[in-house]
Amino acid sequence: MEWFYKGLSGVLLLLYLVIISKYLRKYKRQEDGIELNTPLRRSAFVLLILTLLGFTVPQALYVSSDLLDWANVSISTVVRFVGLFIYQLGLALFFISKDNFDDNWWSGPEIGHNPHLAKETVYGYMRHPIYTSVYTVMLGCTLVAGNWLIGVCALVPFTALCVVRIPVEEEVLKRKMGSGYAEYKKATGFLFPKLFGRK
Repeated sequence: MEWFYKGLSGVLLLLYLVIISKYLRKYKRQEDGIELNTPLRRSAFVLLILTLLGFTVPQALYVSSDLLDWANVSISTVVRFVGLFIYQLGLALFFISKDNFDDNWWSGPEIGHNPHLAKETVYGYMRHPIYTSVYTVMLGCTLVAGNWLIGVCALVPFTALCVVRIPVEEEVLKRKMGSGYAEYKKATGFLFPKLFGRK
């Protein structure tokens, strides 16, 4: 059955790259919307490239060869299909987030130009749903492949990217929303919806 999971992983990877490619083409232009100093901007760009390489190269090797089979983990078919479901959830969240604020991806913060709409969308539950969607897709792909190295290579650089970018985006969001930011932050989760304390 490993051939099946390799084929499925290849399809999922290709699908995600096709979907996300048109948004990545906007990266350089939209970076002008983020107030980053040059070293920080370069760091974010380098981490973005490392994330893309970490997400695609190991999966491509897993699909096309047996070079990474040593990192395979014995997991059940049920868990792998749970991974497929998680992947689909990640894609759905990505599309919902992008549909809410189509011109703001990577332009920081995600809701920066339309802060008054925050409470009417997925952004009324969490402040950084696009980052959450990427984490979810990566987790789903890792479970489908059943290969821990795929997860590590993707999640480590992406987490570093989040550490660099999100604090800056939060600061920009604070300036754009003014006095309403404290209330918004209290009512929403960071990467996941708040379970308690939401008004």
